[in-house]
Amino acid sequence: MRRIILSGEGKENNEKLFIAVFVGVLTLLSEKAIDIEEAENYLLSPYTAEALKVFSINERIAELVLYACELEDIESLMPEKLESVISKILYELIQICKKSDKPALPTKKWVDCKKFEPSDSVILET
Repeated sequence: MRRIILSGEGKENNEKLFIAVFVGVLTLLSEKAIDIEEAENYLLSPYTAEALKVFSINERIAELVLYACELEDIESLMPEKLESVISKILYELIQICKKSDKPALPTKKWVDCKKFEPSDSVILET
């Protein structure tokens, strides 16, 4: 089995990497390239928000993940508001990214492909 591992080095890199992925998921959702169920499966879950807190990622980013977990309810109860809610979350994520420090370059690459056996486990370190 092959896995793609995304990892940043340091808090700022991890935050920017996560924001990039979060913005991508929301953009795909907004463009109807994926649906909310798929977005929730990839990223938008209380589990993700909790993991961000454990790794000391900006608390507001974790709050935005939790807010995005409500998109399914918004879609079913107020579908006309879905796009504006997604746009507000995207705007706030971009503002957080703009305010964060630029890392010293070059940095360790974020993407790594490795072959794993089914019995392998991945250990996350802070």
